[in-house]
This record gives sequence, structure tokens and C-alpha cells, in this order.
Amino acid sequence: MIFPVRGKKALSPIVLHSLDAVQVTGKVLEVARQFGNSGELPLVRVDVIGVGAGVADFLRYNNQVECVAVNVATAATIGEYSLLRDQLWFGLQKWLKDGGAIPSDPNLEAELVAPTYAFDLRGRVKVEPKEKIKERLRRSPDRADALALAVGPLLPGGELRISWLR
Repeated sequence: MIFPVRGKKALSPIVLHSLDAVQVTGKVLEVARQFGNSGELPLVRVDVIGVGAGVADFLRYNNQVECVAVNVATAATIGEYSLLRDQLWFGLQKWLKDGGAIPSDPNLEAELVAPTYAFDLRGRVKVEPKEKIKERLRRSPDRADALALAVGPLLPGGELRISWLR
């Protein structure tokens, strides 16, 4: 899943199936060329769990994009969240409240409203596990995860941000 975002506007996600790391890298660079402006260095955030590690490795050696490898299972960088995944989901919520616009996509809309949250024993916010969301939706919330990765508060993002989620 490739999810390009320009400023406060999320463009339509690009769903990929059965591609290896080299092919995904090519698709990400194609999206960067398609939506990028002259002289712009798009920021690409890559979920490095699984196949994404290879994609991030290839993109790091490419001067057409700035690649940031992200492992959502690591500790959050903001103390009120348990994991980076939780921080990204709440960053997505803030992005939407601050005027972020999404494409008309019933799957994405369903995924955005599906998760619940709770607090861990240390009082940190924790988004419902992905497996529970999958049970309810009967599919993975990949669109919403990819959008959260693209707009989440990891780094100051350029005008064009692209995420890739396996």
C-alpha cells in the first residue's frame, strides 16, 4: 500500500499485491515522480517490519527521495503513548482535526472509525491491537495504517509525503 499525501490532502492509496522489494521500490519512486514538484525531495516513510526493510534499504541509496525507516512496534517518542503505532494513530487523528482531507474511499473511512483505545498500566494511550480490528472488519486496516504512517508526527514532513506499508 502506497499512500501519497500532499500537505493537508491525502491522495488515493495505491494498492499493491505480490511484489518483491525491488518492484515496490520502483513503484514508490514512480509515485514520487508522478506527484512530486520540480526540485522537491519527497519524504518516504517505510514500515520496515517484514518486506519493508528491503524497500527502505533500496530507497536509502536513491537520491530522488528522503527515506525514513519506521518500526511501529518500537516505543513511542512521546511519553503519553505506549508504542509508535499508537502515537501515529493519534497523530492521524490530529491531522484530520486540523483540516486533513481524505479521498472518498469507503474502506478507508471504515478503517478510520474502527479502532478503540485504552490505557496501559502506566497511563499511556494504547490503540486497540490490529488483530482485533481485523476480526471486526474482516480485513486488515492497511489503508488507515498507511495514512497514519504518512501523516504521523515522526519528522517534519515535506509537502509531499509517501508511505509504504506491506
